[in-house]
Amino acid sequence: MGKIFKRGLLAVAPSALTLVFVFWLFNALEALFRPAIETIVGTAHYFPGMGILAALILIFFVGTFVNNWFLQKISRWGESLVTKIPLVKTLYNSIVEMMRYFSPKDAQKRGAVVLVEVLGMKLVGLITRDSFEGLPQGLGEDGEVAVYLPMSYQIGGYTVVVPKSRVTILDMTVEEGMRYAVTAGVLTQGRKGKPL
Repeated sequence: MGKIFKRGLLAVAPSALTLVFVFWLFNALEALFRPAIETIVGTAHYFPGMGILAALILIFFVGTFVNNWFLQKISRWGESLVTKIPLVKTLYNSIVEMMRYFSPKDAQKRGAVVLVEVLGMKLVGLITRDSFEGLPQGLGEDGEVAVYLPMSYQIGGYTVVVPKSRVTILDMTVEEGMRYAVTAGVLTQGRKGKPL
């Protein structure tokens, strides 16, 4: 009976958790955009789902105009203001760097999923830096790379600097590598590695 329950739970949990997240996101967007929409169209004409629609339209317009020269200037000006606030600056820069790292363009350029040998253990990580220019001397040298080792279940992680000889590039995307590490190795696709 216990095994049947566990199988059922494993079958239902991914769909249920996804639905819970989507429901939460739907409610959050509705709560965020509802006051503005009701001001524009009136309470009588408001219907559930207008918040989601407004969010999608807003994201589309931001994506369309983000390449506009004038908007880029405004964006840079706003960013310079944000980066002058001590605590906010640290948080903002960390989020921007992480988003750039996972963008498809940068993921191909510098992100590689690797297997790192540390103290006789093999750990899955992501190369975050293969050049140490602009950093304090002694932090990294030629022939070394910085590798981020995420911990399972998104608890945190470590950044280690190791010789390239201890690193093997895996034939995985950044998304697959993160999924493998974050879910404690549950990723089922088997792929071969190649030397760095």
